Amino acid sequence: ERIEPGDIEFVADTILILRHSVVGRLLYREIEIRKARGAPLSVARAIFTMREGEGIKMYVPPRLTEIPPPNVDAAVKPPCKGLDGILSPLHMGMIIYISYPPHLFPVNSLLLMIASAVVNRGKLLIISYEVSSEYIWYIVAELISRYLGTRVSIERVKEVLQDYVVVEAYSPASYTSEELYYLVLENVEKVKPLAVAVLSSTIGSVGEGSIKRSSDLLY
Repeated sequence: ERIEPGDIEFVADTILILRHSVVGRLLYREIEIRKARGAPLSVARAIFTMREGEGIKMYVPPRLTEIPPPNVDAAVKPPCKGLDGILSPLHMGMIIYISYPPHLFPVNSLLLMIASAVVNRGKLLIISYEVSSEYIWYIVAELISRYLGTRVSIERVKEVLQDYVVVEAYSPASYTSEELYYLVLENVEKVKPLAVAVLSSTIGSVGEGSIKRSSDLLY
């Protein structure tokens, strides 16, 4: 918990202190940057995990100044002409917030985003904090079947959309808030999507715990 000052601390260029504790049911690992000679320190403590093949991975939230503005030269086409005046202009880097009651799944909005990904020949990354990935595929298949007037299987929908949609689901009870946040960023780096949809009725609401902290980080 504490290191007494001594000769080693004085001559060392970098001093890192690793701690761990149990928060709720989760293992909480924290690294404290006590000293880093010649480097400006704006973050004194950060969460870390140990990953196979990667070693120690620190989670440091980006500063708002590091996030670029929307790219006005990269327009996103709406999936149909009827939405031109409603959704346009859409540019890469824009944030759209859709509010929905906890008991209603935003199926129409989800289908609209999937259609936009197909029209723009890009990928939609869906991150769910509420339901499993298989349940999301079930909802999409049901909605498409309703619009087409004929039964379309989940396997067929996955096959048709495999180049356009990636679905990941994470339980807020199984991860710390920082881990939830960085799972989104890691998936973005891996998938390189056109758009990211984060499904959670609790984002934007007042509450406590991992999901509230995660929503703060996502903002």
